[in-house]
Amino acid sequence: MDTHYLLHDDVYRKLIKDKNAVGWDKTPAAYEKMERRLKLIFDLCDMPTRGRVLELGCGAGNISLCLEKQGYEVTGIDISPTAIAWATNKCLDAGGTTRFFVDNVLDMHFAEDEYFDIVLDGHCLHCIIGDDRRDFFSESWRVLKPGGRLLIDTMCGPVIGNQLSSYDPKTQCLISDGIATRYFGLPEEIEKEVVDSGLNITMAIREPDLPHSTIIFVADKSFA
Repeated sequence: MDTHYLLHDDVYRKLIKDKNAVGWDKTPAAYEKMERRLKLIFDLCDMPTRGRVLELGCGAGNISLCLEKQGYEVTGIDISPTAIAWATNKCLDAGGTTRFFVDNVLDMHFAEDEYFDIVLDGHCLHCIIGDDRRDFFSESWRVLKPGGRLLIDTMCGPVIGNQLSSYDPKTQCLISDGIATRYFGLPEEIEKEVVDSGLNITMAIREPDLPHSTIIFVADKSFA
């Protein structure tokens, strides 16, 4: 399947021109809801309350900057230069210390081995298609400390009916102009990807919604 991950930059270039937009999800209310949800997940999963956090697909930096306020040392990466410039400016305006990098989650050049206590999927995984997903998990495993945690928060199938008009059931992807943009694996398929990467799942939460669901996995990197 063909992919074009830099298409996200086209979206961010449009969003940044909208003076009312604060990120991919546009409104402050949307991010306030996301922050409350993330705090609940962190509490349920007994996440470390301090340490180094890496957000994969950080976009305009809203969640990364929220985590900094909670006391974490945060790094955010995104493939979109426009998103990273937006996030960096927000951080400077707020007097924050979060580091933002343009980088590829499939091959993170900036990141040291076993550096982060938490790696957070910023709704990035469902944008990663096919064999690239193995690289996503391999890189996440590499940068996690022994005992560190990966939090996956991703769309999943089954997709119900014809409510996503560009959904292709054969590939389980949204296809736009021949480009695969989203993957809706079944929960058990995504669980296998996590386990095959060498991580141990400690919690799974499925959130039903139409026309698809969301699955949350928290996984530990075992001590060698």
